[in-house]
Amino acid sequence: MKYTLSKLNLKGLEVFKSYIDSSKEEPEIDPPFSILKDKRFSTKIEPEITVENDQSFKNRLEFGRYLNDLLLPINDSPNLPIDSGIWSWFALCFFDLFCPADKDGKRVVNKDWYYILSKNYNHHYRHLVRTPWHIYRLHKKNSGLVLSVPLTVAGEAVEQLLSRQQVATNIPLFDAMYQLYVVAGSDPVELKKGARGSGAGSMRRIGKILKQYDLTYDLRAMDGTEIYDMFPREFNKFKIS
Repeated sequence: MKYTLSKLNLKGLEVFKSYIDSSKEEPEIDPPFSILKDKRFSTKIEPEITVENDQSFKNRLEFGRYLNDLLLPINDSPNLPIDSGIWSWFALCFFDLFCPADKDGKRVVNKDWYYILSKNYNHHYRHLVRTPWHIYRLHKKNSGLVLSVPLTVAGEAVEQLLSRQQVATNIPLFDAMYQLYVVAGSDPVELKKGARGSGAGSMRRIGKILKQYDLTYDLRAMDGTEIYDMFPREFNKFKIS
């Protein structure tokens, strides 16, 4: 179905949250799709952008690329990254992808911050629409490092990376990690064995070494290869694999 991109107002956000809360006890109730077009609950965005929700995406990378291209007319809006109305509208628009109904019409709905952009910035990385857009917009090809996963599944290692803003928004660091963890030439993106694990040199270790580097280096002023060459010995197994 085609929609004109809009943003949920306070009433719309309340209706959406009420549905999410109620769905825990009544998983068969229908999502409030009608508020996507209802002027009482949503407001159209200018310039007009058409959104088609009857499509599928292989993974978060493909979804993030779609959103980035779709939102080019407003990508530079300073309020876009924190606009709960827009991102919550998107989540409801694509709700069938995130929470498909089973043969009995029942849906498994997660916590509200996955669908309604939280006022708490520490939860923003969990949002199922904003995060693919945000990460793809920043890192383009290199975003495959964390976005080559199903729409609703990130995994603990990936979530740990995305939860650290000093990692998630660091463009040269992402380039270095892409070189380190992604199988060269893989399409779709394939991570090297153990990259998402918990052992030495894994993605979960990045945050810890970053704390050490930040005391000495301005990583954002470096390029990806320089950072790659700096990774300590524990990461060598990924450099040669």
